[in-house]
Amino acid sequence: MNILNKLKSLSVSYPVHLQWFNINIKVTKLQMHLLKPVLMSTSVPSASLTHLLGAVFTELKAEIKQTISASASLVSGSTRPGGCL
Repeated sequence: MNILNKLKSLSVSYPVHLQWFNINIKVTKLQMHLLKPVLMSTSVPSASLTHLLGAVFTELKAEIKQTISASASLVSGSTRPGGCL
């Protein structure tokens, strides 16, 4: 039985809620300070938590994109052969 069929059969008798957690993503101290109370609370509806995590993920993606852009400009300005650092 694959996992989707197993989840379908379980959902008949029990409420099933899935959440996605990314690992190995750098989180700033401010973001962790904002997330910690939400993650520790058991009363937060999953939709609110999903929305909050999505907002943090969007910020992290923008931060990563800026870092990549800055790195690319360093490489393009290199005087070494082949654009190496």
